[in-house]
Amino acid sequence: MRQKAEQKSSLHSGERKCLNGLLDSELDGKRIEFLTWRAKNPKRIPQLEELRRHGAIEGDTHCTITFWGLLNTPSKRARVVLTHCERVFRVLRKHYSHPPKDSISLEDLAAQAGLSSEEALTGATFLARSPAHLVVNSQDGRTQIFANENYVRGRGFRDIKQTAHEQGRFRLKAIPSIAFTEAGSSKVLESALEAAESDAVRECWRKALERLGTDPAGAITCGRSLVEAACKYVLEEHCEAAERHLLGASKAI
Repeated sequence: MRQKAEQKSSLHSGERKCLNGLLDSELDGKRIEFLTWRAKNPKRIPQLEELRRHGAIEGDTHCTITFWGLLNTPSKRARVVLTHCERVFRVLRKHYSHPPKDSISLEDLAAQAGLSSEEALTGATFLARSPAHLVVNSQDGRTQIFANENYVRGRGFRDIKQTAHEQGRFRLKAIPSIAFTEAGSSKVLESALEAAESDAVRECWRKALERLGTDPAGAITCGRSLVEAACKYVLEEHCEAAERHLLGASKAI
């Protein structure tokens, strides 16, 4: 029954394949920078947006695979990382016989889990993104792992995975689906930019679209200029509204 629930929450094959590539990049120490990736892979932007909607990835500037995303990644590497997560979880569960207060060093954690320091750190990092949570603190060349009551209160690693699946299903119900085709997403963005009534914003958007296929670096530059122009427009609008408000208040006095 639980396995069926997990399968029901899985992503489509194209999105899972995209997620697999993103996970490989993160595990190889080459985290994806969103603007660069979008500029180089315009046809795969809908998959990226769908992964965001599912909660499989997160981050503002760089892509981070969530624990839920790890559960949905169809690769041997993902399964190995999940095994590392489970080993780390079991060590922490055994290490604390009551709600934890003290940390455990990465070296001790790795030794008790039968993993290398890198493997233990990867497992702990993904557990930090799971419903069990963790705090991974690196300072002065030493890494300390801080657990919490979830490791002594829960019933096991399987329940952590189940909770992640339930949260994933809840997220999909809470956030309505948006059909992001390449043309559709452009229309949505163009409509929003036209509503802003900012010539500078519209011009930056037009240049970004023109350079998207032939000059990714130029498209990224235009994207940054677009954000700057949009912020400037919003600030100018708010300042003007504030000045009108203050002027009206002074006249009333």
